[in-house]
Amino acid sequence: MSRMVVIGRWARYVLLAVIGIAVIAWLVSLPFRGEPDAAPAVEPTIEPAAATPAPTPTADPDRRFLALDAGGVLWRGTAGSCVAGIGPTLERTTDAVTWRPATPADAAELLALVPGDAADQASVAIALTDGSCTVAGRQTNAEGTAWEEAAEAPVAPEVPEGALAVTDDGYVARASDDCEGIAFAALDGNWQTCGPGMDPAQPIAIDVADGTLYIWTADVVTSLPVS
Repeated sequence: MSRMVVIGRWARYVLLAVIGIAVIAWLVSLPFRGEPDAAPAVEPTIEPAAATPAPTPTADPDRRFLALDAGGVLWRGTAGSCVAGIGPTLERTTDAVTWRPATPADAAELLALVPGDAADQASVAIALTDGSCTVAGRQTNAEGTAWEEAAEAPVAPEVPEGALAVTDDGYVARASDDCEGIAFAALDGNWQTCGPGMDPAQPIAIDVADGTLYIWTADVVTSLPVS
């Protein structure tokens, strides 16, 4: 009888030990039980790059340019607009009657026109047709039939507030009720005259060379003596 009791006690001790180990193992595992699976890593959101703003027009599409080169050839052009897709025009004439096209092939906008030092020579600033509207200089000594890259792009003179047109040597056209619509003057005040019935609402361009003021308005190029 006593032998059986001894065996029962050891069995109880073993059972308690097993239970204790199980409890300890359960307690140790508690921090890992009941936790939700880790959330999958969230990929960072990549914001699309801000769109490059479209270039703004650099000139009035109807702005006009006029220049007489040193050989007596008259050049005229309209600005157009690179942004709006309005092509520029550039022409030349030796008699102010027959005009021949001379627009550079890669011009999306005409920004400036400067006469050359000999006949059939001119320099221009243009916006390129590659979609960037990048400003570039071009020059010709071949009647505008061929253009080559210029070292610098010329800059058109800034038109003063209230003026219609201006030359780079200081002559200006302004609207005037006292001069049949348009008055022409030297900015230094040494000369002024009235235009013969010209409409100030029409685009206009002027140039002065060899004592003569050249005027392009409506469909006509005229001239007035500067004295």
